[in-house]
Amino acid sequence: KFKTGRIDLKENASMNIFLEKAEQILDEVVISAEKSDANVNRTMMGVEKMSSKTLKKLPNLMGEADVIRSIMLLPGVSTVGEGASGFNVRGGNVDQNLVLLDGVPLFNTSHLFGFFTGFNADMVQDLSLYKGGIPSMYGGRASSVLDVRVKEGNFEKWGIQGGVGPISSRLLIDGPLIKGKTSLILGARGSVSDFYLGYFPNPALKKSKADFYDVNFKLTHKLNENQRISLSGYISHDGFKFASDTLYSWQTQSISFKHNALWGKLSHNFTAFVSDYQYGIEGLKSGLEFDWKPSIKQRTVREDLSLDLKGRGRIDFGAELNLYQNDAGTFRPTTSSSEVNEFPMQVENSREMAIYAGHSLPIGKRISLDYGLRYAYFQLLGPLKTYQYQTGTPRTLNSLMDTLSFASSDLIQSYGGLEPRLSLAVKLDSSTSVKLGFNRMQQFMHLLSNTMAISPVDIWKNSNAYLPQQVADQFSLGVFKNFTNAQNAVFEASAELYYKRLSNVIDYIDGAALYLNPTVET
Repeated sequence: KFKTGRIDLKENASMNIFLEKAEQILDEVVISAEKSDANVNRTMMGVEKMSSKTLKKLPNLMGEADVIRSIMLLPGVSTVGEGASGFNVRGGNVDQNLVLLDGVPLFNTSHLFGFFTGFNADMVQDLSLYKGGIPSMYGGRASSVLDVRVKEGNFEKWGIQGGVGPISSRLLIDGPLIKGKTSLILGARGSVSDFYLGYFPNPALKKSKADFYDVNFKLTHKLNENQRISLSGYISHDGFKFASDTLYSWQTQSISFKHNALWGKLSHNFTAFVSDYQYGIEGLKSGLEFDWKPSIKQRTVREDLSLDLKGRGRIDFGAELNLYQNDAGTFRPTTSSSEVNEFPMQVENSREMAIYAGHSLPIGKRISLDYGLRYAYFQLLGPLKTYQYQTGTPRTLNSLMDTLSFASSDLIQSYGGLEPRLSLAVKLDSSTSVKLGFNRMQQFMHLLSNTMAISPVDIWKNSNAYLPQQVADQFSLGVFKNFTNAQNAVFEASAELYYKRLSNVIDYIDGAALYLNPTVET
């Protein structure tokens, strides 16, 4: 505030003036992670990014913001139908999508057979979907990469939020354990759908059950301004019981450790995690009690490094090691009175290694280039029994000739290959660019299913002598244009064409028996 007054300067004097606070309201300040013209300037195409704020603004089902349903609004992404798990990208199959939750792959991303996603939207910081121009650091799937990042907890104050919905309820708590140094965020969801089934007049539905829950947590500690460590965990469980006969279930448990640091121009990201995905069927009918519970256990360590070359761009390089234990699930009786006979299935052990390097290079003011190379190598290991068939004839039980037994850690089969990646962008002007791209992807694990709608109890199978890795080559061409109106609002427009060639795609004979089949290659 301004004050006016009269001062008599006839003699020396002192005067104290007290300042008063005044408030001034500023216009809204919006801080975004990308510039408004990022889609034009970005070298890669086929990339869609979405923040948690955008995710929650999109239409949702029964009050739940949904990651998977949100990306289905994007071009090139579809599903086989309502109530089906997963999503399809540019003609690829459901299992050809690498879905990462804070760097940990998920083999099943659905609740209630696909009606809800396995991600708690309150925990999501942002997500990136790569449909083409996939960076060299990603591999292991043939179609796309969905990278979902989890929030860190608040380092300054505690907060709590939640919600109650017709199908599920949720709760989120976050805050500092050591102010300014250590934070924790914990999110949980649970369903109340069992409550509604009791009101159906159909006796079979009254006895049915459908429930799920998931829990996320992330503990982050700042070692200093440029270095931090974090510990993350994820637990998800689903159960569906039809009447009193059969119980379907699937669950994921994972825990991961990360160390991130910035040493001058070098960025370092180390990740180690353990995950366990279990699924299966439990029979509850009297006299025929059984259970069948396959599982996939994964142990991974990876190191990602990035070196800033300033005017010469950026170099990314790194390596990873994945160890898998794929249990096909022994079919066994669960009571002494059950008439079911035990049917043993094998456990497959495998190892997947990869090393990569990529370079982002600006060429003048109008041209930018991203190129890289990834080498992936897969090994199927013992102990395991494999089968040999007569050459020159279809593989059937009648043409089975011999059984080979491998000891622990014996190398049974190996596959490997180079995966080149290339993206080129040419800016025609400040708001228009043309982009070209090529990428090759390899996939060493396959989902066996002879139905259109993927079931959570479909079988995952390692590559072997009869099932080589799937290879996808994709060529892309795109035009990107931004329009600005009188209010300086930016509208993005793009059109992309792609050609994808898939090799070693799985197909089945009529009436293929996939469950509990030790000779599934027939």
